[in-house]
Amino acid sequence: MPLSTSKDTWTEILKYFRVSLSCDNADDIKEKRRIILSIALVCPELVDIALDELWRSLTTLEPIISVFNAPLFESLLEYKGQYGGCWIVLPGKITIGLKSRVTSYLSRIKYLHFPRNLSSREYPLWNTLLSTGFTGPLCPNLRGISIAGMDMPSQAYNLTALASPSLQSIKLQADDTSGTVASSIILDTLNYHGMRMLDITYTGYATYNVLLRIFQFSELRSLTIRATQYQGDLLKSADVQTFGTLAHLTTLDISLDMFQTDLHVARWIENMEQLSILSLQGKWSTVCTCIQGRSFPAVQSLSLILQKSDSRRSSHAASSHLSTIFNAFPSLHSLSLGYQANQIPNDPVISPADISALKERPLRRLEFRYIPLPLSDEDIIGIIQAWPMLERLSIISGSRSKPSSYDARKLLSYASHCAPCLHDMALPLDLSSLTPHYFVSSLSKCPLQRLELSRAQNLPRDLKGMHTLARNLVSLFPRLHTVTSDDSDAGLKDLQMIVKFLQDVISSPPRRLDGSCISITGPAVASYSMKLLESRGIVQPRSSNLR
Repeated sequence: MPLSTSKDTWTEILKYFRVSLSCDNADDIKEKRRIILSIALVCPELVDIALDELWRSLTTLEPIISVFNAPLFESLLEYKGQYGGCWIVLPGKITIGLKSRVTSYLSRIKYLHFPRNLSSREYPLWNTLLSTGFTGPLCPNLRGISIAGMDMPSQAYNLTALASPSLQSIKLQADDTSGTVASSIILDTLNYHGMRMLDITYTGYATYNVLLRIFQFSELRSLTIRATQYQGDLLKSADVQTFGTLAHLTTLDISLDMFQTDLHVARWIENMEQLSILSLQGKWSTVCTCIQGRSFPAVQSLSLILQKSDSRRSSHAASSHLSTIFNAFPSLHSLSLGYQANQIPNDPVISPADISALKERPLRRLEFRYIPLPLSDEDIIGIIQAWPMLERLSIISGSRSKPSSYDARKLLSYASHCAPCLHDMALPLDLSSLTPHYFVSSLSKCPLQRLELSRAQNLPRDLKGMHTLARNLVSLFPRLHTVTSDDSDAGLKDLQMIVKFLQDVISSPPRRLDGSCISITGPAVASYSMKLLESRGIVQPRSSNLR
């Protein structure tokens, strides 16, 4: 099949089928891999691109067995279950050509993701390959590796077989103290082999020793440490001084609870001249102490994940420093401020007046998560009006927040005409104002593609009302293709299906016998799509006409 478009375009197309081991379910993973493999088989010109995409989600090296055994009727490499399990290999029959094919396969692998329950056959396979003349590292072009925990710390020494000079990114997850010991061994191994790590992500159980080993990689570009539990001494000022400036770091995500002294941490972060994305976790008072009186001119994206304060006084004290915090970031374009879902405070820590103080900032992304923030419909409109270049607006409130939801027609109609850059929005909405009847919206200026209903109040329970809602949403936002929510409401799935159906009708309108398109704008879209829904049995036929 000859290519009708450039390879760069096909590369972007194949990214749509990229497997996410953390988000996709088993059926989705299987289907995506099947599609990518089919493309590789049908179009020889796309083999390299397709296989590179396919091998981004490898979770084992066991497919190498088929490369070993394909040319022969006998198995050169196989696993035997007796004697506790072992790999049997016939090195005398490994020809130069076979070795070249195996080496070529291993050289293609750039990313490996090992789950927690890794097969007991995996580590012995690596050692078996090394014993048959495949000198380490086994995957010479390996760029990234993800390890979701190890049952036994001794298993970490097997990673030596994968310690490639090309390795730049590693993601570690520790579920217990054994995981922290294994992580320390892995980090020591990488450091011993002179690995130039650019990206480290560490989650789960953390200790003082693990943190010291993470910060020894001075060329890091991105560092994320999300510790669910911490054990051992806090990092002292002397420790922070040994970390150096991490002059190349552009992304930093850490918890301030890991450090003994806030001032030394603040000075350390302030000296990172290339830092553009900063995420801090901690109490309001700790964050304020760290940032107050300092300037971080390179930071464009700030995320604060707050912990509930121990006392009412500290919560109010933090509120008075809110303007000081934002003054520390003169180049701020993105702001995310929120609490963890299980630590929502009872009292507001910021007010609409505090938000008004930020209007001079050229914000493009604004997010509030689980903050007791008494915003009215007019306040939301004021936010959209204050930042016409806003690309994302997200307000996710707790169950006790007031108001519990906003007028959907009032806010969405305003956004449709006055938010020329907004493509992603999350709000708790009362949908009753969008369901009584169809309305025709004038030309929309908003490129909204994704709408998240953090709370959907008065969602229609009948398909007629659901269709009316979907029709009005598409009328307000012609580019809308995704409607989602954290709620497991079956009605939201129906809404998403109908929105997608309407978009398909608009993008591929019906044709006359002569091949010309039938114009179905405005209410005609509703009439035509409803007839199609009825013909497919999705909606029961009605005797009355659509309004």
